[in-house]
Amino acid sequence: MYTSGSTGKPKGVMIEHAQFANFCDAVDARVGGARDTWLAVTSPSFDISTVELLWTLTRGYRVVIADGSVADWADNRKYAPTHLQCTPSLARMLLADSDGRALLSGLDHMIVGGEALDRALAQRLLDHCGRVTNIYGPTETTVWSTTCDVQPGEVSLGDAVPHAYLYVLDGAGRPVPRGVRGELWIGGRGVARGYLSCGADGGAVRRRSVGGGVGWPYVPDG
Repeated sequence: MYTSGSTGKPKGVMIEHAQFANFCDAVDARVGGARDTWLAVTSPSFDISTVELLWTLTRGYRVVIADGSVADWADNRKYAPTHLQCTPSLARMLLADSDGRALLSGLDHMIVGGEALDRALAQRLLDHCGRVTNIYGPTETTVWSTTCDVQPGEVSLGDAVPHAYLYVLDGAGRPVPRGVRGELWIGGRGVARGYLSCGADGGAVRRRSVGGGVGWPYVPDG
């Protein structure tokens, strides 16, 4: 699975069966298998598509694969979708359209990730959807590492998913106290085997996962 390359050249991340199975267990714990209808809108080139196209079908969901652009997604209201996962940017586009807002209002659970979720957008989504979850995680730690059930007010990265561990460290790798910003490091069963074709450095991902500046309780910069 290749990273986006947002911090450099895209790298092939070696996700093994055990890591993906652990991720599926984590989604079970945070989303559940309600046997409902999931509207799949994410390109298979994006790691969160594995939730929509693999996890769902192994849990008994009906999956409707959206066609066309964001403007066309509302046409799938006839299938009564209950779950949707997308980036905040795409969620904002849905909110800008009356049909898009109608689609959101029919959902039981809206999941957003891949970008920072600001408070204003979070509140607008809460006004339309039954439940909103903010998710975070780099490809190197198998898709989701944290989830937060959004409530009115502050938006954070939330809590670690089962079998993931979060550390906020300073430049020397030491834990920082509450109120002090540092870098987010992630460990646990979801950490990938390494990078493809990186020689001796291929296992480096098992020792570190670099995030942006954060502070307790995991509120990202920007």
